[in-house]
Amino acid sequence: MRHLPALALVMGVLSGCAGSNLHLGRLAPYAPLATGDLSGEHGPVRDEARQFIEFAVELDSQDERWNAAHGGCVAPERISDPTSPRPPTRNDGSALCVLLTPEQRRSIPFEFDVRQDIVKDWGAPLYDSRRWVAEDVMSYLQTGKPPHNLPEVLYEKIRKRGEARRKGTKAAPYGWEWSVDNVAAQADINGFGPYDGAWVLHRRVNPQGPPDYLIALRGTVMGSLASMYQDVILHPVAAKTFLSPDIRFARSDQAEVHSGFAHGAFHILFDERYGVLAELARQKVEDGARLFIVGHSQGAAMATLVHAFLEHAMRTPSSDPFLIKGRDWRLKSYAYAQPKPGNAAFAADFAGYTQPPRGTAVVINNDLDPVTQVPLTVQSPNEALQGIPLTNVRYTLMKGVLGVASLLREAHAGINEPLTDSYSYGPLYREDHWTRLEQQPVGSSWNFTPAGQMTYVYGDQTTVEGARPTDDLFLQHHAWYYRKLICAQLQPKTGCSKAH
Repeated sequence: MRHLPALALVMGVLSGCAGSNLHLGRLAPYAPLATGDLSGEHGPVRDEARQFIEFAVELDSQDERWNAAHGGCVAPERISDPTSPRPPTRNDGSALCVLLTPEQRRSIPFEFDVRQDIVKDWGAPLYDSRRWVAEDVMSYLQTGKPPHNLPEVLYEKIRKRGEARRKGTKAAPYGWEWSVDNVAAQADINGFGPYDGAWVLHRRVNPQGPPDYLIALRGTVMGSLASMYQDVILHPVAAKTFLSPDIRFARSDQAEVHSGFAHGAFHILFDERYGVLAELARQKVEDGARLFIVGHSQGAAMATLVHAFLEHAMRTPSSDPFLIKGRDWRLKSYAYAQPKPGNAAFAADFAGYTQPPRGTAVVINNDLDPVTQVPLTVQSPNEALQGIPLTNVRYTLMKGVLGVASLLREAHAGINEPLTDSYSYGPLYREDHWTRLEQQPVGSSWNFTPAGQMTYVYGDQTTVEGARPTDDLFLQHHAWYYRKLICAQLQPKTGCSKAH
């Protein structure tokens, strides 16, 4: 034991980091607001996991479906049914392709197609932000004025991207013209906010009570620099107060979250025209309703933060600017391919009201998926030792020495966060009812960790060992690949076939 301070110092040197003295304190778990089970059984329900991944496939494979339907190059191995006729292939210089006629596209199933029979009980979306954006863009093009007196910057950005596509400056073997359907179908021009976010809301009948609702959030759009930028804004920010004392993702003072995911969730929640809160208010979601929150990749991290925000907004604020306090919406989130949304203190705080026996935050990650490993975890000795009562002079001195790197990380966050916060536009839901912070508190903990109840699926190692330079680098990450793994390994009772 006498060598423990020295050992901790070596750990700090080897890791190249140090951190603040983390002390979580004792946070009592939340008691349930609503009575009864959330879904008939707690924890990850296999059939729910199978059904909800379809919403992730619908949102995150939109460009692939468009490409296949309009004569683009599609890898032949993406044909999901081995009994389907195989169209001729050609080598486009980098990989084998199939180029489909409209008739072939309608008859040949692909891995990235949505299984409508699996989600038919949810019906058509009550709300689809992509469609609303597309209709507003077309109104802007026709009138030259932003609809509803909204800022022009979003619609002008979309106009420039669409014109580039229409004039052929974006590589495409097919023509493209302005229409609501075409805008709504293109992921890089149908998002809103500074990070090109998108989400959908569904409702289904629940014979045992109020209707069920489902919020599905889109993940990273690879054709959008803004969306990818959100992923790399990884400096930590305080979770207890985010941009306002009324907005929180955690109760713990030590809880910190990934800044990009927090800002993305903020805009998904608060955009006055396209945001979640405004639409839930319009739909008048009933007390006691089950509210599922689903996301894949970037959308999974934001789904976790949206879950956390709604939980705290229902329970903890002294004021009620969002008209949510005291509601007993029964929340449950499914996060597929979740990158790490915050530090260990945030994960512990989140577990306080979601872990079994409640089991209301399910994370399903592929052990070979590289996205689930980021941001990289850098744990400080002070965080690792925070539960050990070392109070002697040597330990105090050691903490001071190791705190240098923590100060550097905090300074880095302090420089980046004001720039991130300024990267915003558009009116926000009930902004005149909540208080803005003059400056967002930043953090220094890079002890990033998953948040939620983890269920692993296991990728095919042979696809890694036998990979070619032209192969899909993110094969292990795609939502449709997760669907295959869920069917093969979690063995849901319904919704799986040889093709999936």
